[in-house]
Amino acid sequence: MSNGNLRRRAVSLPPIALDAELDFNHPDLNEGLAYWREKAAGRAMPLLPDIHPEEIPRLLPYLSLFEIHRVAGTVEFFPRLAAPKMEDVFGPIHRKPLHTVLAPEISERWEGAARTMIEMSVPLRGGTSIPCKPRLESPSLVYTSKRDDPMSILSKPYFHDEAAAYAKLEAIIWPEGPVCPHCGCMGRIYNIKANPEKRVRLGLHKCGDCRKQFTVKVGTVFEASNVKLNLWFQAAYLMASSKKGISAHQLHRTLGVTYKTAWFMAHRLREAMRVMHIEPMGGEGKFVEADETYIGGKETNKHRSKRNSKNIGGMGKEIVFSLVEREGRVRSQHVPSVTAKTLRPILVAQLDAKTFLMTDDAGQYRHMSRDFAHETVNHGAGEYVRGDAHTNTIEGYFSVLKRGVVGTYHHVSQQHLKRYLAEFDFRYNERMSLGVNDEQRAAKALSGIKGKRLYYRQPV
Repeated sequence: MSNGNLRRRAVSLPPIALDAELDFNHPDLNEGLAYWREKAAGRAMPLLPDIHPEEIPRLLPYLSLFEIHRVAGTVEFFPRLAAPKMEDVFGPIHRKPLHTVLAPEISERWEGAARTMIEMSVPLRGGTSIPCKPRLESPSLVYTSKRDDPMSILSKPYFHDEAAAYAKLEAIIWPEGPVCPHCGCMGRIYNIKANPEKRVRLGLHKCGDCRKQFTVKVGTVFEASNVKLNLWFQAAYLMASSKKGISAHQLHRTLGVTYKTAWFMAHRLREAMRVMHIEPMGGEGKFVEADETYIGGKETNKHRSKRNSKNIGGMGKEIVFSLVEREGRVRSQHVPSVTAKTLRPILVAQLDAKTFLMTDDAGQYRHMSRDFAHETVNHGAGEYVRGDAHTNTIEGYFSVLKRGVVGTYHHVSQQHLKRYLAEFDFRYNERMSLGVNDEQRAAKALSGIKGKRLYYRQPV
C-alpha cells in the first residue's frame, strides 16, 4: 500500500483489547526476549532500519496490542507494553507513536499487522497466538496512518499568504472582533471584499458609526507599510525565535527585501517588543539581582589612529544596567553612569520595597541596604556564591546579550541601544522555561504593535 493511499484511507476500528496479561513462561516469549535483548545491547534505539520485515511478527505477540490517542486531529497507534519486564527490552518504543520510532517501510508493515490484530482481537504470530487475557475495551475509532499537520512551523499559511496573514493578525489584535481605531466602535463593522482592479486592498473594514475605512494595521507599527503582511510574520518569527537576534542583513537576504526595508522592519518589531506598562519587580520573598555591563569595542581592536589611551575598562563604552528577578523577568536600560546617584532612583522606582536585592560589592551599591534587604558577593576576593547571595542569573543574561551584540550585530549605536535591549529583554521574558514557545513568543511580539508608530529615517 502506498503512502498516498495510507494518507487518504480511513479504517473503522472495532472494539479492541488495549491491555493483556501474557504468559511469561511461554517458550516463544522467552526466545523473543533473548533475541531483542541482543539486538538492544549497546544501542539507544533497538528498532532500526536494519531489522528485516519478517522479524516484525516476532515482536508483535510480545506487545499488549496498542493504545489509541487523537493527536492533531488524527488517530495514532501507541505500542503499550504488557509489563515492566517488557519495558526493559522495548523501552525506546514505549508509549510513542509508531511513525516516530520505526522506519517508514517497517511502520507501514507494523500498522498493517496491527489492524489485522485489532480485527481479530488477538495477537498474531504466524497463525498462532500467545495466551493472553483481555482487560479493557476501547470504542470504535477512525484511524489515519499519516499525520496531516505541517512538519515546519514556517509552512503555515499566514507565512506565505497575505489574506491568511490578515486573518491571523486580526485574531491577535482583535480577539473579540474588529474595533474601529477612529471611534472605538465594535458593533457595526463591515468587511469590504478585496478587489485589486478597483484598488480595494486586503483586510479592509468600514465602521458603521463614523463611516471611516480601516485595516488592522491602522494605529500600529505596520501602518503605511508597503511590505506584505506575510513577510512581517516571517520577520517577527525569525526575530522572536533567534535567541541571540538576527541581523538586518540576514533579514534582507532571507525575506528578499532591501537592506533599508529589513532595517526598518527590525526596528519596528523591536518597538512592538517594548513593554509599555511597567510594574514593580520582586516582592516579599523574591530575589532580584542588579548589575551593569558595558557595550562597545575594545581599544586594542581599533585602528591605531582611532585608539584612545584614556579609554580604560568601561571608558568610551555604553552602560547597560539590568534587573533580573530569579525565575522571572528582566528589565534593562541604557544609563549615563553607574554612580549611586544614577542607580538608586532606578532601584527605588522599579523594585518592590520588600524585595531581597542581590548585587556584587561595587561601591554604587554599598548603601542600598537603606531601601532593601541587601546582600553582596565579593567577586574581587573570588566569592561568587554565598547561600542565596549571588549574581549568576544576571550574568547569564548578560552573556546572551553580549553574544548577540558581538556575534550577530557587531555594532550597536548609542541612539538605538535601547531598542536592542527591549528585544533581548522580550525574548528572555517570554522564554521556554516560562512556558512560552517560539510561535507563542512571535504572537506576543505582534500583539505589541498597537498604539505605536515609527517613521522612516536613514539607517545609522
